[in-house]
Amino acid sequence: MLDGYGIIRANTQGAGACCKHPRRVNPFREDRMSTISQPQFYVYVLVRPNGKPFYVGKGKGDRALQHDTEARNGHQCHKCNVIRKIWKQGGEVLRYIVFTTSDEQEAFAYEQELILSYGRKNLANQTDGGEGMSGHVYSEASKRKMSNSHKGQVSWNKGKPVSEEMRRRISATLKGRPLAPHVHEAFIKVNIGRKYNEVRRANISLGQTGGRLYTFIAPDGTRHEGIANLEQFSRDHGMHSGSLARCATGERKQYRGWIGWVEGEEPRILPRRAAYTIVSPNGAAYPHITNPNAFAKEHGLDGHGLRAALRGARAHYKGWTGFRETS
Repeated sequence: MLDGYGIIRANTQGAGACCKHPRRVNPFREDRMSTISQPQFYVYVLVRPNGKPFYVGKGKGDRALQHDTEARNGHQCHKCNVIRKIWKQGGEVLRYIVFTTSDEQEAFAYEQELILSYGRKNLANQTDGGEGMSGHVYSEASKRKMSNSHKGQVSWNKGKPVSEEMRRRISATLKGRPLAPHVHEAFIKVNIGRKYNEVRRANISLGQTGGRLYTFIAPDGTRHEGIANLEQFSRDHGMHSGSLARCATGERKQYRGWIGWVEGEEPRILPRRAAYTIVSPNGAAYPHITNPNAFAKEHGLDGHGLRAALRGARAHYKGWTGFRETS
């Protein structure tokens, strides 16, 4: 049996010993956190200033210290209401560690036995212990009551600016962290069929390219500046995005007559594109052709054969001849 409101401490013989050796233990203080290794589980009790326990919990790490934060942030539950009432009366919530173990199931069993010993009607616990809140089912009346209590309340962090240091810490924490499967599936479901406007698409593209913009010059000399979405730009002009990207980063000199670069890294001397005069079988001349492949495709010819004729590797191609223009 428990002696009044005394806080008990179990011996090392397991959960069944919790009621055989009742005695007080020292309060659970922040400076004792280092004495509990992270993998170790413990059972703790929150106590009113008059010595009456009002909550039994199981946790590890700094779990026993988190209830103050919940109450301070306006969380609505019986336990937090008790904590706030104690503060309002000028009191302090006491915490006691009553059992420690490396076996989580043993900690659950001890928590259940302690709640049973105190009587749940005398505590702010919403379950009989052993599973946390996962086993608790709220009634419809409770759901309506909680909903009404939250209506009109302003979130505790609304309007509070986040410092740059905190932003960097949050970013460093989230980088490389994989999404849980159910979260990943939820993102997919939400985004299926979603259409973004041009501004949103440009922002997404900037994020994926590291904020880089590109400039391209077409074979006919047309200049295209401020290109953020290479995929879309390549599709619009019937080109392969990978080849165009290599052209922009300098891995290749040109792609189908197109040249380009990353904005801010424009070459001092732009590469010269060769220009050709192509003569048809009936004698019609087509001067200043900078893209023989596109010309061949437009006239139903094979680009490889036409280029061979232009560089002199063959006398003509299907009657077509030509020569390279000199600047």
